[in-house]
Amino acid sequence: MITAAFIPLINVSGATIPTRPCLIPSSLKSTDTNFVDDRLSYDPANGVLSLRNLQYRSIQPTQSFLPQSVQTYINTPISQAITLNTLTPIEGFRVTITPRSTSSKIFISVRWMGETNSDGNIYNSMWGLLRNGGVIGPPLNAGLRTRGITTATFSYWVADNSTTPETLNFTYLDSPNTTQSCTYQLTIFSNASGHTLFTNRTVTDSDSLGHERGTSSMTLVEFC
Repeated sequence: MITAAFIPLINVSGATIPTRPCLIPSSLKSTDTNFVDDRLSYDPANGVLSLRNLQYRSIQPTQSFLPQSVQTYINTPISQAITLNTLTPIEGFRVTITPRSTSSKIFISVRWMGETNSDGNIYNSMWGLLRNGGVIGPPLNAGLRTRGITTATFSYWVADNSTTPETLNFTYLDSPNTTQSCTYQLTIFSNASGHTLFTNRTVTDSDSLGHERGTSSMTLVEFC
């Protein structure tokens, strides 16, 4: 936060000059004589208040910025093979931001829609995040468990690869503690073999009203 230095005001009535900025008294009329000090002057005839040699000082570190944001918006249908028990980056979900302060917080919002080639792949998978290749937000003491930040939502209990796509929505607040560029990547960890992930589409993806297509996104917002 930038705060202006205290500006000495003019003593127009013989009273002690206040130590903090305040309004000029309403009793000051055009009949009052001119007054001048080393920074502020008033010309009642013309109604002109003049200020010179204005300076400011910061009483706190100058680290207050308006938020900056970046987003990747994915509207292309994508299919990719997911490796068993391996942290796999999701295609298209990669966003880079450069923090302006080491104390910045990066708010991450992820929105995915799609389907897998087997309903069991949804509840046998966990989704997470990488920052510059390193895992962020991991669970404690995961051991051999399928691990990540969250699962996707299972939309319908009956197996159907033509419709009923799944969704994933989650947020995470990161503290990268750097002013170097940070690249965030969405990941999946699956213990299902033969797993194929379809983004923005259903598995069969036929051109008919019974099948769905959609979009996905990954958004970063920096707060200082």
